[in-house]
Amino acid sequence: MIAFDGDKDKVEAWGFSVMTIPAESIPYLHLYKLFKPVFDSQDHSEILESEKCVRAFLKALLEHLKQHLKDQLPTDQDWDESMVKFLFSYPTTWNKNTKARFSSCVKEAGYKMVDDQDTITSLDEAQASMLHFFSSFSKQTRQTLPKEGEHILVADIGGGTSDMLICKVGEAAGRDVKLVHVVLDEGKDIRSTQIDEAFKKKLRPELMNIYEKL
Repeated sequence: MIAFDGDKDKVEAWGFSVMTIPAESIPYLHLYKLFKPVFDSQDHSEILESEKCVRAFLKALLEHLKQHLKDQLPTDQDWDESMVKFLFSYPTTWNKNTKARFSSCVKEAGYKMVDDQDTITSLDEAQASMLHFFSSFSKQTRQTLPKEGEHILVADIGGGTSDMLICKVGEAAGRDVKLVHVVLDEGKDIRSTQIDEAFKKKLRPELMNIYEKL
Protein backbone atom coordinates (compact mmCIF):
# COMPACT_ATOMS: atom_id res chain seq x y z
CA MET A 1 0.00 0.00 0.00
CA ILE A 2 1.10 3.54 -0.65
CA ALA A 3 -0.54 6.96 -0.35
CA PHE A 4 0.32 10.07 -2.36
CA ASP A 5 -0.53 13.68 -1.62
CA GLY A 6 -3.44 14.66 -3.85
CA ASP A 7 -1.81 17.86 -5.13
CA LYS A 8 1.95 17.48 -4.75
CA ASP A 9 2.08 13.82 -5.73
CA LYS A 10 4.55 13.09 -2.95
CA VAL A 11 4.47 10.01 -0.72
CA GLU A 12 2.49 10.63 2.46
CA ALA A 13 2.63 7.06 3.80
CA TRP A 14 3.68 3.60 2.66
CA GLY A 15 3.33 0.03 3.87
CA PHE A 16 1.45 -0.45 7.11
CA SER A 17 1.84 3.24 7.98
CA VAL A 18 -1.01 3.86 5.51
CA MET A 19 -3.31 2.32 8.12
CA THR A 20 -2.46 5.15 10.54
CA ILE A 21 -3.55 7.98 8.22
CA PRO A 22 -6.20 10.13 9.96
CA ALA A 23 -9.66 9.57 8.48
CA GLU A 24 -10.09 13.27 7.73
CA SER A 25 -6.98 13.23 5.51
CA ILE A 26 -8.01 10.29 3.30
CA PRO A 27 -10.24 12.30 0.89
CA TYR A 28 -7.22 14.44 -0.03
CA LEU A 29 -4.93 11.51 -0.83
CA HIS A 30 -4.50 9.02 -3.65
CA LEU A 31 -4.38 5.53 -2.12
CA TYR A 32 -3.03 2.51 -3.99
CA LYS A 33 -3.31 -1.09 -2.86
CA LEU A 34 -2.17 -4.25 -4.67
CA PHE A 35 -0.39 -2.31 -7.40
CA LYS A 36 2.09 -5.09 -8.14
CA PRO A 37 -0.50 -7.53 -9.60
CA VAL A 38 -1.34 -4.99 -12.33
CA PHE A 39 2.32 -4.35 -13.17
CA ASP A 40 1.90 -6.62 -16.20
CA SER A 41 -1.49 -5.21 -17.18
CA GLN A 42 -2.39 -4.63 -20.82
CA ASP A 43 -3.83 -1.23 -19.90
CA HIS A 44 -1.24 1.52 -20.45
CA SER A 45 -2.62 3.81 -17.72
CA GLU A 46 -2.56 0.95 -15.19
CA ILE A 47 1.04 0.19 -16.14
CA LEU A 48 2.11 3.81 -15.58
CA GLU A 49 0.38 3.98 -12.19
CA SER A 50 1.83 0.64 -11.11
CA GLU A 51 5.37 1.65 -12.14
CA LYS A 52 4.99 4.92 -10.23
CA CYS A 53 3.85 3.04 -7.10
CA VAL A 54 6.62 0.43 -7.35
CA ARG A 55 9.33 3.10 -7.71
CA ALA A 56 7.98 5.18 -4.83
CA PHE A 57 7.50 2.15 -2.55
CA LEU A 58 10.99 0.76 -3.21
CA LYS A 59 12.55 4.19 -2.72
CA ALA A 60 10.80 4.57 0.64
CA LEU A 61 11.92 1.06 1.59
CA LEU A 62 15.54 1.84 0.71
CA GLU A 63 15.54 5.01 2.82
CA HIS A 64 14.02 3.05 5.70
CA LEU A 65 16.72 0.38 5.44
CA LYS A 66 19.50 2.95 5.37
CA GLN A 67 18.11 4.69 8.43
CA HIS A 68 17.46 1.46 10.32
CA LEU A 69 20.88 -0.06 9.59
CA LYS A 70 22.87 3.13 10.10
CA ASP A 71 23.37 2.52 13.83
CA GLN A 72 24.61 -1.01 13.16
CA LEU A 73 27.49 0.12 10.94
CA PRO A 74 30.98 0.87 12.31
CA THR A 75 31.41 4.53 13.22
CA ASP A 76 33.96 5.07 10.44
CA GLN A 77 31.87 3.39 7.74
CA ASP A 78 28.92 4.77 5.80
CA TRP A 79 26.32 3.06 3.63
CA ASP A 80 28.19 3.40 0.34
CA GLU A 81 31.22 1.64 1.86
CA SER A 82 29.17 -1.31 3.13
CA MET A 83 28.82 -4.69 1.45
CA VAL A 84 25.14 -4.89 0.50
CA LYS A 85 23.33 -7.24 -1.84
CA PHE A 86 19.65 -6.86 -2.74
CA LEU A 87 17.78 -9.78 -4.24
CA PHE A 88 14.49 -8.93 -5.97
CA SER A 89 12.19 -11.66 -7.25
CA TYR A 90 9.22 -11.48 -9.59
CA PRO A 91 6.13 -13.61 -10.36
CA THR A 92 6.64 -16.51 -12.74
CA THR A 93 3.76 -15.14 -14.83
CA TRP A 94 5.77 -12.10 -15.98
CA ASN A 95 7.18 -12.03 -19.49
CA LYS A 96 10.63 -10.77 -20.51
CA ASN A 97 9.46 -7.20 -21.16
CA THR A 98 7.71 -6.94 -17.78
CA LYS A 99 10.82 -8.23 -15.99
CA ALA A 100 12.91 -5.59 -17.77
CA ARG A 101 10.50 -2.82 -16.73
CA PHE A 102 10.66 -4.05 -13.13
CA SER A 103 14.47 -4.01 -13.19
CA SER A 104 14.35 -0.43 -14.49
CA CYS A 105 12.00 0.59 -11.67
CA VAL A 106 14.39 -0.94 -9.12
CA LYS A 107 17.31 1.11 -10.46
CA GLU A 108 15.24 4.29 -10.75
CA ALA A 109 14.19 3.85 -7.11
CA GLY A 110 17.82 4.32 -6.07
CA TYR A 111 19.18 0.78 -6.02
CA LYS A 112 22.21 1.74 -8.09
CA MET A 113 24.90 -0.19 -6.33
CA VAL A 114 28.56 0.80 -6.03
CA ASP A 115 31.75 -1.11 -5.20
CA ASP A 116 30.78 -4.05 -2.95
CA GLN A 117 27.05 -3.50 -3.45
CA ASP A 118 24.88 -5.36 -5.91
CA THR A 119 21.27 -5.72 -7.02
CA ILE A 120 19.99 -8.95 -8.51
CA THR A 121 16.61 -9.42 -10.20
CA SER A 122 17.25 -12.81 -11.80
CA LEU A 123 15.04 -15.06 -9.65
CA ASP A 124 11.33 -15.60 -9.97
CA GLU A 125 9.32 -15.98 -6.77
CA ALA A 126 9.22 -19.78 -6.93
CA GLN A 127 13.02 -19.94 -7.22
CA ALA A 128 13.42 -17.38 -4.42
CA SER A 129 11.20 -19.51 -2.17
CA MET A 130 13.30 -22.58 -2.97
CA LEU A 131 16.46 -20.62 -2.13
CA HIS A 132 14.95 -19.52 1.18
CA PHE A 133 13.98 -23.12 1.95
CA PHE A 134 17.58 -24.31 1.61
CA SER A 135 19.11 -21.30 3.35
CA SER A 136 16.98 -22.09 6.41
CA PHE A 137 19.12 -25.21 6.89
CA SER A 138 22.39 -23.26 7.04
CA LYS A 139 22.70 -23.54 10.84
CA GLN A 140 21.38 -27.08 11.10
CA THR A 141 23.03 -30.47 10.66
CA ARG A 142 23.51 -32.12 7.28
CA GLN A 143 21.03 -34.88 8.24
CA THR A 144 18.12 -32.44 8.27
CA LEU A 145 18.64 -31.47 4.64
CA PRO A 146 16.68 -33.24 1.90
CA LYS A 147 18.59 -36.25 0.62
CA GLU A 148 19.86 -36.85 -2.88
CA GLY A 149 17.08 -38.16 -5.10
CA GLU A 150 14.27 -36.64 -3.05
CA HIS A 151 11.79 -34.21 -4.61
CA ILE A 152 10.82 -30.81 -3.24
CA LEU A 153 7.66 -28.94 -4.13
CA VAL A 154 7.53 -25.23 -3.40
CA ALA A 155 4.18 -23.43 -3.59
CA ASP A 156 4.41 -19.68 -3.08
CA ILE A 157 0.87 -18.33 -2.73
CA GLY A 158 1.03 -14.58 -2.33
CA GLY A 159 -1.22 -11.58 -2.64
CA GLY A 160 -0.84 -11.34 -6.42
CA THR A 161 -0.01 -14.76 -7.87
CA SER A 162 0.50 -18.40 -6.98
CA ASP A 163 3.87 -19.79 -8.11
CA MET A 164 5.02 -23.41 -8.06
CA LEU A 165 8.28 -25.27 -8.64
CA ILE A 166 9.28 -28.93 -8.24
CA CYS A 167 12.96 -29.87 -8.03
CA LYS A 168 14.90 -33.08 -7.54
CA VAL A 169 17.85 -32.94 -5.15
CA GLY A 170 21.14 -33.83 -6.81
CA GLU A 171 24.70 -34.00 -5.52
CA ALA A 172 25.66 -31.93 -2.49
CA ALA A 173 29.06 -30.52 -1.59
CA GLY A 174 29.01 -28.80 1.76
CA ARG A 175 26.33 -26.12 1.60
CA ASP A 176 26.15 -26.28 -2.19
CA VAL A 177 23.29 -28.42 -3.47
CA LYS A 178 22.53 -29.20 -7.10
CA LEU A 179 18.84 -28.98 -7.98
CA VAL A 180 17.28 -30.41 -11.12
CA HIS A 181 14.01 -28.90 -12.33
CA VAL A 182 11.34 -31.59 -12.63
CA VAL A 183 8.46 -29.16 -13.20
CA LEU A 184 9.51 -25.80 -14.59
CA ASP A 185 8.42 -22.69 -12.75
CA GLU A 186 4.71 -22.14 -13.22
CA GLY A 187 2.41 -19.40 -12.06
CA LYS A 188 -1.24 -18.42 -12.16
CA ASP A 189 -3.01 -15.15 -11.44
CA ILE A 190 -4.69 -16.76 -8.44
CA ARG A 191 -4.02 -14.85 -5.25
CA SER A 192 -4.82 -14.86 -1.56
CA THR A 193 -6.48 -11.46 -1.88
CA GLN A 194 -9.25 -13.16 -3.86
CA ILE A 195 -10.18 -14.92 -0.62
CA ASP A 196 -10.52 -11.52 1.06
CA GLU A 197 -12.60 -10.18 -1.82
CA ALA A 198 -14.92 -13.20 -1.82
CA PHE A 199 -15.31 -12.96 1.97
CA LYS A 200 -16.25 -9.27 1.78
CA LYS A 201 -18.68 -9.95 -1.07
CA LYS A 202 -20.42 -12.64 0.98
CA LEU A 203 -20.40 -10.78 4.29
CA ARG A 204 -21.39 -7.28 3.08
CA PRO A 205 -25.11 -8.05 2.37
CA GLU A 206 -25.51 -9.71 5.76
CA LEU A 207 -23.93 -6.79 7.59
CA MET A 208 -25.99 -4.28 5.60
CA ASN A 209 -29.18 -6.07 6.64
CA ILE A 210 -28.15 -5.84 10.28
CA TYR A 211 -27.13 -2.19 9.88
CA GLU A 212 -30.48 -1.23 8.33
CA LYS A 213 -32.34 -2.75 11.28
CA LEU A 214 -30.39 -0.73 13.86
